Amino acid sequence: MQAIRRQIASSIHLIVQQARLSDGSRRVTNVTEVVGLRDDGEVELREIFVFNVKKTSTDGRVEGTFMATGYLPTFLDEFLAHGFADAGVVS
Repeated sequence: MQAIRRQIASSIHLIVQQARLSDGSRRVTNVTEVVGLRDDGEVELREIFVFNVKKTSTDGRVEGTFMATGYLPTFLDEFLAHGFADAGVVS
């Protein structure tokens, strides 16, 4: 079981979770990095972005914001090197 968990943790780098909200819309609700395997054998995850529901409008639409958690992913330097992110925005 430990070997299987280790393989999964080393092969998956990012999890993007989508959910159907109460108004029927689908939104990305979490972007999470798979950091690795902890000493106890559990997969360690760190949220990078999360969707925070603020309210439901009078017409029933779910309103919210997608916010950064403040955690900088381990692959950020690689993203910057390849031009996928702007270093001025990250710092």
